[in-house]
Amino acid sequence: MADFDTLMNLIQQTIEPDSWLVNGGTSTILPYPSGVFVDPSGQLQRVRTTDVGASLLELEGNASAPRHPWRKLSRMRVVSLRALDRALFQSIQQGLRPDAEILRMAGLSKVEVVKIDAAQEDILLAGPALGSGPAIELADVAVIAALVRPGTSPMGCSIEPTQTGLLAARQLIESQDAARRLGRNPRMFVEQMQQRIGPHEVHVFGLDPKTATALALVDADEHMKQVGFGIVRTHPY
Repeated sequence: MADFDTLMNLIQQTIEPDSWLVNGGTSTILPYPSGVFVDPSGQLQRVRTTDVGASLLELEGNASAPRHPWRKLSRMRVVSLRALDRALFQSIQQGLRPDAEILRMAGLSKVEVVKIDAAQEDILLAGPALGSGPAIELADVAVIAALVRPGTSPMGCSIEPTQTGLLAARQLIESQDAARRLGRNPRMFVEQMQQRIGPHEVHVFGLDPKTATALALVDADEHMKQVGFGIVRTHPY
């Protein structure tokens, strides 16, 4: 995880040093983890079946129907994990590669409702399907399902500068002509800072860093940082 002490010391010594409490001022700074943090306990809330809405109840009967037009846009699509498991098993038995409908969870884009059907020994996942938009990957569901159980630690990732990079940046800021160079050509000074800090380190915790799920978390973290710096815009969906 990140060494917040080094970064905090750098900020306190370079940005209005006299204003910080450690230097006799009144301002304080505290560490706050960055990156992507996933709590296995989630944000699910127990609801009554009648609270789910008629759309879910109407679709439950079709949850296991084969070859439905899964690529179409849907406000509420239901995926039966029991039916999905059966279809996956049949593909493997026949020596076939599972088709896109199976691998992309019938086009499900987001899980908004999870229903436990004790009578049918099934779990139903329901949510919108964006058609041609991004869909939940079966491989990700398999990884997350294995990790979400009582006592599981949080999972996530962070992208952090190295200690060597922070030290090099600090030396640049503390150089005698730093203020003059910053005032003369701010853009060049920022570029020099970027060069000094250099490549960052990626840390993944709570899951296998070699999985596609971990890569998706890192990609999301990188995208959020780019949005924060104004490099890219958020996705429209």
